[in-house]
Amino acid sequence: MFKFDFADFSSAADVVSTLQTRIRRLVQVARMYDLAFDTLDEAGQMDALSVHAHLTSLVEELDFIFAAIRLAQEKAHDFDDNLTSALRLDARSELISWHMLGADSNLLAKLAVKGVNFAWTSRKDSSTTNSVTIKDLQALNGDPNTAFSEILVLHPQPSNHAMVKVGLLDFYFFGYG
Repeated sequence: MFKFDFADFSSAADVVSTLQTRIRRLVQVARMYDLAFDTLDEAGQMDALSVHAHLTSLVEELDFIFAAIRLAQEKAHDFDDNLTSALRLDARSELISWHMLGADSNLLAKLAVKGVNFAWTSRKDSSTTNSVTIKDLQALNGDPNTAFSEILVLHPQPSNHAMVKVGLLDFYFFGYG
């Protein structure tokens, strides 16, 4: 991989195209192995696993090539950090409602989420951050004879939740109801 000049976009495109073709062919072989995996003997199953390992290796190689191309482009164009911004996606909705219906079209459960804000940021260094804010949510059991109609309830103090304390969860519920 180090012998390629990734600043030459034509040769870089040829390298990527060739590798993508190899990956596509290997994906077809892997699919055939997957379809017949249960009927294969031990040696055949080992061959199938070897194909999947080789496929993973080729995909990682393609990822490294893309990273090298991106680095070569940045060096060739001497990008200013202020001009290469992150990609940010913001999605908002006042109400998202989902109804789970049974085979006879009876309501099994209902989920309603109010005041949803979702933000996703992909930074220049390939790291990402996510943020979800929910003002209120209801998850209701559709059975009229149930003892508990609410399937989920808001935690009164989410900042005290164990997952929030260790940084695994960063949800904010405001609850207005």
